[in-house]
Amino acid sequence: MKTELLPTLPAIEVIFVCFLFTFIINYYLINGALYKPFIDNAENSYLIKVCGGLAVAIIALFYYSLQFTTLKAALSIFYFGFFAVIIFEMFFMQTPHSKEQILFALGAFVASIITIGSQESTLFEGDLHVTESSIWGSILALVCALLAAMLMINLSKMHKENFASMNHIFSMMVVLFVPVFFPIQGVVKPSMAEWGILVLMGVMTTIAVLAFIRGFQLENPGNVSIIVLLSVALGFLISMVLGSASGFIAMLGSVAVIVCLAMFSKITKSRSNVS
Repeated sequence: MKTELLPTLPAIEVIFVCFLFTFIINYYLINGALYKPFIDNAENSYLIKVCGGLAVAIIALFYYSLQFTTLKAALSIFYFGFFAVIIFEMFFMQTPHSKEQILFALGAFVASIITIGSQESTLFEGDLHVTESSIWGSILALVCALLAAMLMINLSKMHKENFASMNHIFSMMVVLFVPVFFPIQGVVKPSMAEWGILVLMGVMTTIAVLAFIRGFQLENPGNVSIIVLLSVALGFLISMVLGSASGFIAMLGSVAVIVCLAMFSKITKSRSNVS
């Protein structure tokens, strides 16, 4: 599997380097702000390590799923995890969601699948070489989705902890264990231009992970997780502008994702104002 921005580098290597930069940048952030690089609360300290372990398991299982199915199918199933958080909230955490919220959340999820499945993109060129798919690929992708839902719910339980300290432990877990999977795709020496892109991606990953963790601290996990589907729509629209993706149906799907999430956010906000 390759990344669209750095097609010559294995994706597992890009993930490792991005999280390595995240760990280094975050280390200097917590040192400069005099934050602790650890969590005092024993339960939460264990929980953030579990989250790091879940992230590594998700990466490993997702890559293994691609041995049995296409990237499009694996991604479509994986994104179910962001909708599943709402289901888990309702049945296991007794968090109420209105019928309208569920409807628009489901609409965003379905529209994201349409966007992924109908687009023509250089990201999915590897799918052309997949001659047959197995049910095991779908099962592994579904396990990844459920693990992702567990990760997001666990993050929301640590709302009183410093999110930079949480990111320090989280990124460290990924950096320590992801290299185990290097033999699957090998390691390629980046060029100077690619190093520049990797540094930029590392900075962006740092900001994204910090915002991701902080978001689940400030809001119900279901309200945050479903907004992540916006990345599907924005990713396609940006790729379309750059000329690396196309598809009229995918464009309509992206618009539908944005509209559904906008309505979901509006309803969520109105409900919070009332309460």
